[in-house]
Amino acid sequence: MAEEWYSPRDIIFTREQNIWLLNNLELISSGRWPADPRPTGYTGGSKGKSQRAPFEVPCQISGELLVRVETTGRDGLMLLAYYRDNWELERIAKLVQCDESQVQRKINSSLWYCCGWRRKLYSYEDFKNHRKRWQPVRIK
Repeated sequence: MAEEWYSPRDIIFTREQNIWLLNNLELISSGRWPADPRPTGYTGGSKGKSQRAPFEVPCQISGELLVRVETTGRDGLMLLAYYRDNWELERIAKLVQCDESQVQRKINSSLWYCCGWRRKLYSYEDFKNHRKRWQPVRIK
């Protein structure tokens, strides 16, 4: 299976892309983009000239993602700890004094809010309340 990789022009902040960006956030925030692990067959040649500095696009993408994460408050901090800092759910749960399943739910909620258009329609609190209304009911 090929290793996951996205070019800057592919980024539309889907769930998978957000996870990938969070895993590589330190490198991207420093103005560098992760190298493509797939063989390209490219043999060289001249690059087109750009009006932008090479670090500008990675910094803009990381900045946009961090703004999206910051709007989710404490849940966003748990999201960063889990994906960027590679903390275990157990460690985060102990830190915030709640159950691991609650932590996982909050991380997922924050991640979904950071994806796409929902953040433009709702505040994060309204988004969480809206999602609760549509959660499937568990039958015992």
